[in-house]
Formats: sequence, structure tokens, C-alpha cells
Amino acid sequence: MTSQITEMINKSGFYSLSFDASNKGHKKMFPFVVNYFTVRGNERSVIEVIELVNETADHIVASLREVLQMNNIDIQNMTSIGADNTNVNYGRIHSVFSLLKSDIPHLKKGIREIDQIKFHQIEECVVFLKLEIDHDKLFDELNILQSTFKEVNSYREPLSDQIRKYIGDDAHNFSGDIINDQNNESQNEQDLFHKPTIEIHEKENQIRSDQLWAYLLTKSTTLCSEMTKVLANVYSIPCSNAFAEGVFSHMKHAWTPSRNSMSTETIATELKIRLNSKIKCEDFYSFAQSQPELIKSAKSKQKYSYVKKRVLANANREDLL
Repeated sequence: MTSQITEMINKSGFYSLSFDASNKGHKKMFPFVVNYFTVRGNERSVIEVIELVNETADHIVASLREVLQMNNIDIQNMTSIGADNTNVNYGRIHSVFSLLKSDIPHLKKGIREIDQIKFHQIEECVVFLKLEIDHDKLFDELNILQSTFKEVNSYREPLSDQIRKYIGDDAHNFSGDIINDQNNESQNEQDLFHKPTIEIHEKENQIRSDQLWAYLLTKSTTLCSEMTKVLANVYSIPCSNAFAEGVFSHMKHAWTPSRNSMSTETIATELKIRLNSKIKCEDFYSFAQSQPELIKSAKSKQKYSYVKKRVLANANREDLL
């Protein structure tokens, strides 16, 4: 599963990395989350959950580098980092951001209808992002995608229904995640409990802009490589750190008092399965039933024969800095 995520990230070309910290007993746990653009819109995945004793900028950066290296992800393709707004993460002097910025100059801290976008706005975006783009090709691709937008809008079937069929179940699930993220960050609890049913229904059925662009790129008869590069960079930057923070809610349910003897590696693996897997429970159950060796291993009290890959949180990491 993780190798497939890595392949999609590398194919996208750009990604952001978000992280957060929370105590579980005497342990300080750090989930690392990636955000990236795919042919079906934005994806968010947990690539690692580690225990980190020293919460200093140096140790966080060293762990971050090791996690990326362990998963064969190029750090130079990182567009932004997302974390709590603390001096350790975003301070001007010797913070996670400043340490990474020295190696990744383009690193950043965490619109209109498509047919109304002007080319100079795209050019300004390219300049801001410091991307190497063929501007002539980009101009042609923008015109192609705007024509595609007008064409699909002229169909009898509503555009939202077309995109929903293309995206499939992910359209509803991902939109729901984003809506929950926005609700969790709202400061007005009264708004959450008194929103009209129609408004909630409209939000649940809305299509996100990243899904719209992904659909247009697929419907286009031309390979819009330059526009894809711009979109992959822009959409790799998340609007909040809510997904990384949400990992701890899942960790609370996975690491219950009755399971407090489980290793951090086991919990990390379970969290990655929970948050990265798209297979339905009944489908996984059917798959597991057809794998006698898997069932035998699950019931066995013997030690596993494979060697675990783990992030050496307490080791000397000066060579990684």
C-alpha cells in the first residue's frame, strides 16, 4: 500500500508534508501526512507515525528527512510544510521551516469560474511558484481546458453528476472529509448545530475544484503536461493541518487501555491501514477468508520472521541534518 502511495506522489511531482505531535502516556507520537494531486483530484495519505523523544527542530527535521528517504520520496519536490504555529516549527531562527528552507528555497507555509480565468493570472501563479514552464504551451493548454469546460457544461447531464461518476465513491468520501475539517475548525458551535438541512445537503454534494480540474484533464484530447504541473504544485499545498491532527482521533481508538502493550510500530501500521486503505470492510473480510496463510499467521503465537523498518528516533542523526 505504501509503495503505491509513493508511486503516486512521485508521479504527481509535488507534495506537501504535514505533521503534528501528541502524547500517549509517556510517548510523544508524530504522524507524517502527505497531500498530493492525482488524476482523481487531491489525495491525503499517512506515510509514517513515529515516536520522537526530543521535540526540537533538529530532531523533527532529521526524522522528516529519514521518513522521506525511507519511502523513496524526493525532499526537493516538497512544496510546503504544515504544522502547529509554534517557534519550533515556524520561528525565524533555527525552526523546522528555516532549516528546510535553506535546502528547499521554494518551500512555503501552509477562484473564479474556469472559463473566466485570464492567462496573466496563470503566469503570475507560475512566477510565484517559481516553476519552469513552457509559457506558449501553457497558453495553448489553458485554451483547450476552457473549451473542454464549456463543452462538458453544455451536456444535458449536470457537470456535478459527470464528475461524481468519474471520481466514484471517493468524491463523496473526500468531500465529506473536507467538510468535517472545516467544521472542526469553526469557532461558532451554534452554526454547526443549526445549519439548515438544505445547506448541509448542498455541501455534501458539492464538487471540489481539484476534482473538476482532474476531470477536465482526463476529458481533454490533448496531454496538458504544463497545466498539470501547475495544478499539481498548487493543490499539493493543503488548506489546513486538520487531517494530520485527525490522526490522533484514530490513534485513540486504536491504542485503547486494553491494547497499551502494543508497540508503536504496530499502531503506526494500523493507522496507515485505517487512513490509507480504500477497500471496504466486507471486501477485506472476503479477501482475508481466501488467504489461509494470513489467517494462520494471525492466529500464531510465533514471532514474525520479517525485519521491521523503523525510524530510529533516538539515534544520533547528525549525518541527516
